[in-house]
Amino acid sequence: MTRAIISFDTELSAGLYQRGADARANFDSSILGRCREGDYGIHFQMDMLERYGLTGVYFVDPMPALVYGPDIIDQIVQPIVARGHEVQLHIHTEWLDFARFNPVAPRTGRNIGDFPLHKQRKLIALARDILIGAGAPRPTAFRA
Repeated sequence: MTRAIISFDTELSAGLYQRGADARANFDSSILGRCREGDYGIHFQMDMLERYGLTGVYFVDPMPALVYGPDIIDQIVQPIVARGHEVQLHIHTEWLDFARFNPVAPRTGRNIGDFPLHKQRKLIALARDILIGAGAPRPTAFRA
């Protein structure tokens, strides 16, 4: 039997934030995949996977918690975990440009590779802790 991993980058849009979208509008568009025809985001994806007895791996970016607060990450992580899918760690460091708290201040950057190794470790540890705080098991995989 061939094994495959079906994975999804699961992230809020920094671009929508920059264009003035509030947390709810960003969540509806980026996470729920809301459009005129319906919702085609994480819940739709999980419905399709479950229809065929499959589970997905959702690489969740927790960095928007630094802007919108941790509750928005809870709203992403908890349904994924509750339905038996996997949550792993993803990171978009461009959120540091807008953050109320920057753990590596004054440094910012678009990609994790824009930071020296010790700051990368600090950012990954913070992101991991936010995911765990939202109800995810300790991540075992990371996608930059």
